[in-house]
Amino acid sequence: MKSEINRTASQDNIVLLVLALLGAALFFALFQRVTPAAKLHIELNRDEAEAAARDYLKSLDYNVAGFEENIMLVIDDKQESFLQAQNATPDERALIERHHPVAAWEIIYRHPETSERFQLMASPTGEVFHFEHILPTNVEGEMMPQAAARLLTRDFLAQHKGIDWEDYETVDAQMIKQEARTDHNFIWENRAPAAGGMKLRLKAIVLGDKIGGWMQQVQYPRDFSEEYTQRVNAANWFHAAGTVLLMLMAAISLVIFMLRFRAGEVGLRNALALACFIFMCTLLFFINVVPAQGITRESLLSDNRGFYVVATYINILLLTVIVTVGVFLVWISGESLTREVWPEKLRAYDALFTGRFFFPEFGYAILRGAALAFIHLGCWYALVRAFIKQPEQWLVTSHYDEQIFSAFLPAGLPIFFGIYSAVLFTSYAPLFTLSFFNRRLKNTLVAAALTLLLFETVFSGTFTIHDRWWQAGFAVLIGVITYVFYWRYDLLTVSFGIGIATALPHAMTLLAQPDSGFRAAGWFSLSLLFALLIFGYIAVARGKQISDRTITPRYVRYLTERERLKMELEIARKAQLRMLPQQIPQLPGLDIAAHSEPAKEVGGDYYDFVTLDENRLGVVIGDVSGKGMPAALYMTLTKGFLQARALPHASPKEILCSMNRGFYQTADRNMFVSLFYLIFDPAQQTVMCARAGHNPIIIHKHASRYTKLLQPPGIALGLEKGEIFERIIQQETCSLEKGDTLVLYTDGLTEAMNNKREEFGEERLLDLIAGNNHGSAGDLLDLIRKEHRNFIGREDQFDDLTCVVVKIK
Repeated sequence: MKSEINRTASQDNIVLLVLALLGAALFFALFQRVTPAAKLHIELNRDEAEAAARDYLKSLDYNVAGFEENIMLVIDDKQESFLQAQNATPDERALIERHHPVAAWEIIYRHPETSERFQLMASPTGEVFHFEHILPTNVEGEMMPQAAARLLTRDFLAQHKGIDWEDYETVDAQMIKQEARTDHNFIWENRAPAAGGMKLRLKAIVLGDKIGGWMQQVQYPRDFSEEYTQRVNAANWFHAAGTVLLMLMAAISLVIFMLRFRAGEVGLRNALALACFIFMCTLLFFINVVPAQGITRESLLSDNRGFYVVATYINILLLTVIVTVGVFLVWISGESLTREVWPEKLRAYDALFTGRFFFPEFGYAILRGAALAFIHLGCWYALVRAFIKQPEQWLVTSHYDEQIFSAFLPAGLPIFFGIYSAVLFTSYAPLFTLSFFNRRLKNTLVAAALTLLLFETVFSGTFTIHDRWWQAGFAVLIGVITYVFYWRYDLLTVSFGIGIATALPHAMTLLAQPDSGFRAAGWFSLSLLFALLIFGYIAVARGKQISDRTITPRYVRYLTERERLKMELEIARKAQLRMLPQQIPQLPGLDIAAHSEPAKEVGGDYYDFVTLDENRLGVVIGDVSGKGMPAALYMTLTKGFLQARALPHASPKEILCSMNRGFYQTADRNMFVSLFYLIFDPAQQTVMCARAGHNPIIIHKHASRYTKLLQPPGIALGLEKGEIFERIIQQETCSLEKGDTLVLYTDGLTEAMNNKREEFGEERLLDLIAGNNHGSAGDLLDLIRKEHRNFIGREDQFDDLTCVVVKIK
């Protein structure tokens, strides 16, 4: 059997290896041709771009020493979309990108005191194509006429940019009067048409008598701009839907967490450890990509710098806290739900949370996760290559690409992306949402389909595609692979798969750039991924097996023990119910109905019937002090005493006295039992009874319509060894007539409370019996139970409840 399992696992691994190699081959073969960010050809890193901008300003006699600065890479997805929409030739693309590159470094300088600002844009090769000097409106300058300002700008651009003015025509000229100077704006347009009717423009700004800026711009045809806006708006709706989905799942998980925390069904340790880890990763990630944050850029361009600086770091902290709290809630709730249906999916994670890394399951999770990543990437690249065709669909970069290139430290950032994506996806999708739907719908396939559609539709896949519906369709199709791996293996495998599939393309994107700094960062990330695979192989080959007991969380062991006790209590409850009469004796002249309901799994209430002879029936009802298992055990003891002493010739008083002596000798001093024992003789139409401290019996006389309480003197069993008990207890005999009703009950009926802390009470029970005495014993019992339940409402039953109704026929 073991060899058969090993042979199956080996065949499974071979199939996985073949599929992974095929996926890897597709990915590496198509990466450079398909990935938009790999075609940016960025020759400068952020430090080199800043140096190029500083040198340009120096050539214009500007000194920005002591200025605050921000450098970020800006990728113009609209321009890239336009070039794809026009199916531009390489020459047409080169012409437009020489004028206005798709990717450009934006460098902003701001004087900390005067608010003087410089904004520059440089191509990936370092050529400046946008320069703007921003001065407050109250800075003094010349009142230069428009013609002189025009001549100034033409001479400047001819000298610094080699502009041939024969190729341009003026399309706009504005004169702006400021508080202490006159400014001018000029726009020229290239006479030669570009691809698809795009217009190449040149804008110049004069501040007083100095050049305030110049910039190469593009103007898109209106029909394209409208189409692009529609597609971007659709993508924004998808993004908004994703945010709403995460918030909804976090809110549901919060409710589940609160309910299960009260019940002791969740463990904080694992979720807190993961939350701390993701908090640090997310915080470091956001700090590293601060230059790419829009709010950072606005802080340098705004006059209210202080506000934006504070807002930037509050925003970082707030986003980090939101992400961390969300992961904590969905993990702690999802872990609890998953353990109910697929506890084996969490075994590798359990080992990680106990600090164990070097074991075979961890190694297999890494290697199978890598296989998942390559299969996932191979499918993505093959589908995109085959079906995304210009000009109908546009394949553009993601905002993550801007963040990676703009980061303070690009090295290792793809790994952070991978960790971030892996934790978010596995926490929200398979761990929580899939388990939640499966528990609600009781159908794994439907639950997986719903989770797949929700998350893969609204969240970005490996590529960003306009039209966004194509992206959603591919994501759903390829997402099936992820859920197959989760079903086949475990959660850690999926985590590694998502992490590697996210990190690898970003690392390759860095490696594809000409700049040596980005290439080094790419090699660093790839080396970390390669080292991870090597560690996984070694862990499989040499790792030590670990036992479930050493890695199972404490709260899971507690839940397991609680379930075991719950099962034992259920067995005890069934056993106790079998000790109660399984059927009511049929005696001519008597109509009997009985019901007993413990407040917990087991209880201390007791009733029984003893057939003394063909004409007489003994009926007993009792209540052991306390609740739960101790009371149930003494109830069993009481039953044994009764059956041993309820002889046909013995009277109720004699039976109770004998039982008291036996119970006192056996039971603990703090335990006692109240009992009421009756002997019915329908032929003589009498009932003989004795009471050992129990609730009185209610007798309703049918002929006189009179209701009274039957309570002869007596104290409970076990309170005293015999002398006082036998002196106090009295026996009573009552005559009965046709239609008379006797109701025996325990205090769980009359002492039941509603939400106003009012007791059901004997008076209410007396009135109920007096007004509803025309049906059978069963009808009256059902009515009593119904009124009891209506009275307490949603309040819990805090005591055992037993009721026996005997009607004289």
